[in-house]
Amino acid sequence: MIHKDLRIFVQSKSMHDQPLTDAQLLERIKADDKLAFRQLFDRYYHYLLVTVNNVTGKPDLAKDAVQEVFFNFWKKRHTIDIRSGVKPYLRRAVLNRIFNIIKA
Repeated sequence: MIHKDLRIFVQSKSMHDQPLTDAQLLERIKADDKLAFRQLFDRYYHYLLVTVNNVTGKPDLAKDAVQEVFFNFWKKRHTIDIRSGVKPYLRRAVLNRIFNIIKA
């Protein structure tokens, strides 16, 4: 039996067969679509990890910062207001997070 929290990841991918734009993913995420969130995570996780690692040179710290940004993104999904695009938003969020960690 599949654990109830994992069912969302093994459901049919029919509605996600074609790549969605960031704007489409954002709208679905705001409607609590976990598959859309996973797609966005998969699209930008490595890029953000490399970005932060280039600043810090500390892979573990970079991983923690990126995961925290995605966690907060999901928590704030209903009220998030992105005007410059998802990629620049996430990049700025993760850089702000790492700079705050370094300052502390």
